[in-house]
Amino acid sequence: PIDIKTFKQHEIAPYTQQLYLLCKQVYPEYPYLYLPDENDGYNEYFKSLPDTPNSIVCIAFDNGRVIGAAIGLPIRQANYRVLEAFDGGKIDLNHMYYLGELVLLPKYRKQGIGRAIYYNFETTVKEMNIYNSIALCQIEDLRYESLKPKGYVPNDHFWEKLGFIHHPQFSFNSPWVNLNQTEPSSHLLVFWIKTLD
Repeated sequence: PIDIKTFKQHEIAPYTQQLYLLCKQVYPEYPYLYLPDENDGYNEYFKSLPDTPNSIVCIAFDNGRVIGAAIGLPIRQANYRVLEAFDGGKIDLNHMYYLGELVLLPKYRKQGIGRAIYYNFETTVKEMNIYNSIALCQIEDLRYESLKPKGYVPNDHFWEKLGFIHHPQFSFNSPWVNLNQTEPSSHLLVFWIKTLD
């Protein structure tokens, strides 16, 4: 059976490498086409989570194996590119939580597991009684549509069913090296935001 557990700040420490390896399996897929590299700093993000105040990780285990996770932190603790997306916007960032990742291995998808991971995550955010919204960003890059696999369905409907609203006015560009490329290119990431009851 799939077991979902929630870990906060220092409790995350034993799982940082497993979370990195999970994302390393998922992000090469379309539309991100990104293979994390030991030298690009992405692993440092996971290592920093146990020292980040109010960080949360909800992990799905299958017989002890990490197969999915939601990873988040207060948006004020996110990197500068994320914060720049809200420059000039009338958004209360002090009470916004950032869902940095919601990842699930392919064989476990379309079984309600991703939704269950997310609801565990949202419940934990609400229980802190600090945050009134959750934000996430999603890639919107049409340059690589020729690499879209047959039958690919974007996550837009998934986020809408969870109560998120697309906010194209809040976006930023993030560079990474695409699969089979040697130089980094810029990718547009657009925010979706959910107001918490």
